[in-house]
Amino acid sequence: MVAVSAGAPSRCVRTEAADRRPGAARPATRFAGPRVGIDSSDISRPSRSFWIVATDGCPQKAGLHRVAPCCRFLWWHFDESGRCHPADAAHFGEIVPDDRPVCFVVHGSFVTMDQLVQDAVFATRWLRCGSGGTSTELVFFHWPSAGVTTLIPGRPLTAIAPAIDVVELGKRADRNGAYLRQLLVGSARGRHVGLIGHSYGCRVIAAALQGLSRCACGPGAVCDGPSRVRVVFAAAAVEHDWLNPGKRFGGALDCVDGVVNLRNRHDPILKLFPLRYPFASRALGVSGFTARDRRVNGVRSARMLELDVSHLIGARHAWWSYYTQPGIADSVARWILFAEER
Repeated sequence: MVAVSAGAPSRCVRTEAADRRPGAARPATRFAGPRVGIDSSDISRPSRSFWIVATDGCPQKAGLHRVAPCCRFLWWHFDESGRCHPADAAHFGEIVPDDRPVCFVVHGSFVTMDQLVQDAVFATRWLRCGSGGTSTELVFFHWPSAGVTTLIPGRPLTAIAPAIDVVELGKRADRNGAYLRQLLVGSARGRHVGLIGHSYGCRVIAAALQGLSRCACGPGAVCDGPSRVRVVFAAAAVEHDWLNPGKRFGGALDCVDGVVNLRNRHDPILKLFPLRYPFASRALGVSGFTARDRRVNGVRSARMLELDVSHLIGARHAWWSYYTQPGIADSVARWILFAEER
């Protein structure tokens, strides 16, 4: 059995403790209900399994343009009944067939491990229902997203200096993008891959795609990583022009089928995004891809897709406000999970 590590979900730690008692049965993990939007009767039905991969034990200093060391990922597998099992990359490779697509979901800022577990349970069901129950494997990517001046983990309003947190978390998102690229190359090589990001999780994904673009990605070429990549951004906390050629993540569109940007014109958090520093551009999650963005990307603009969800989300930013909307799942789940190929 894989040893329990310091960053383990609390439910997984309790399960492990039960396993170590001679003759003790492994208890099922139980989850609290969602905050809004999902019928409580759904909770009693077992969700499809999912994985959590965490970078909590990996170096978090330095940004996008420094070489990131290899990350020793922490893995957990939640089975059909909700039980949590420590795992590793080898275990993932043994269980998941080589031809099965994998979808990685990356959270935003100020998300604790236990919050991620609850989100993962309901986001898994949201995606499964929207895709018609496709067998695509779901992996939830956890990165240390607590602010450096935040007093209570998971509570951004307790930050002493929010501006410092925003800048530091941006750098940390870049670093974890390098780790996500490592994960894609190591555990998703040759697979069809979906990537779903929320808020700063979109920046993590963009940084990973920028790293992938440095390999041989082009018509007829084989990338040293996934065979195909599709992306969905929700409440994207990246500047709308950062995917343009020559910009911070200018190569991110090179190796993807497309990026679907879920645009919410009413997002109150992202409306403050340009205040981070002088002359900052608006957030992609609010402005969407502009006419100029599409023009400068030329033929790549065909990969810049958009869905306006303002009428569904309203003046909210949180991830749960997206994964409690069946209409959004109906629009993107089959595409991001490659359901048409299963």
